[in-house]
Amino acid sequence: MSSRASSRVYNTSALEQWFRNVGMDWEAAFSREALLRGREIYRQGQISGVELANDEAIVHCTFARKDTCYAVIEWTSQGPVVRSSTDDADLGHAVAVGGLYEVEELIADEIDPLPYEPKPVAEGLSVADSSRGPVEAEP
Repeated sequence: MSSRASSRVYNTSALEQWFRNVGMDWEAAFSREALLRGREIYRQGQISGVELANDEAIVHCTFARKDTCYAVIEWTSQGPVVRSSTDDADLGHAVAVGGLYEVEELIADEIDPLPYEPKPVAEGLSVADSSRGPVEAEP
């Protein structure tokens, strides 16, 4: 488990929607430079918060004590569209990349990778019988 200190605001519906979104090849929407810089932002723990809604994510980034910015990632049929609080579009895209890695981590922490499936009841046993434990073979 991670020991990140980022703030995470989301609801179940938004988390499931972003699970579908990041399951696509979203990295193809960003330049190589944005991916490299975004990975570094993520690894350095500079993503200070993520807010998920069904149709957008807001990623907060803190570089130094008062040097902060945010990126808004809207998901469209063509993939992620980014706008940010900084005039440097490359930095905004890098923050979005770092934020999407943070979203992937959040999903890994919160969503069970396999759906629940009850164990089948052995033939000839009732549900009540199957809860008693293993059946011993007769000698």
